[in-house]
Amino acid sequence: MHKRGQLTSMDFIGSVVVFMLLMIGIISFWNVYGLRFNANLEQEELTLKIVKITDVFIQNQGVPTGWNETNVAVIGLVNSDRKLDEDKLSSFKNMTYDNIKELLNIEAYEFYFRVIDTNGALIKANGQFIEIGNLPDFDVKNIIKIRRIALYGIQQVIVEFSMWKK
Repeated sequence: MHKRGQLTSMDFIGSVVVFMLLMIGIISFWNVYGLRFNANLEQEELTLKIVKITDVFIQNQGVPTGWNETNVAVIGLVNSDRKLDEDKLSSFKNMTYDNIKELLNIEAYEFYFRVIDTNGALIKANGQFIEIGNLPDFDVKNIIKIRRIALYGIQQVIVEFSMWKK
């Protein structure tokens, strides 16, 4: 009888060890899955935010419709759908980086904006190249860049907006 009691104790200890190993494996898997889910969720939120911002830029005149850098409430860069306005581009260029971030409600992010022709050359508005923001560092992860087609005068151009977490 005494040997059976010892064997049962060993079985119990073995079962506990296997159970603990299984729990460690399940918890580790759950943690990795949770981190991946959060990273994907953050990237999707960033993508949705950048699409909404560029929609406002190229589909709306802004508020007020004849805004400038001192009275703008909503930044719209067109005078009609997808037809960029030179004065609004120039006013946008003259705004401060922090003011733009505040108006776009992206204080937690960095951005880079430019308007280029189909060959990749920067476009000028009122004599200024339309390039605003900071270029990302090489170690930045999860940069989302969107390119939208618009008209500038009679020329087809690309409105490019990149955004990433600080």
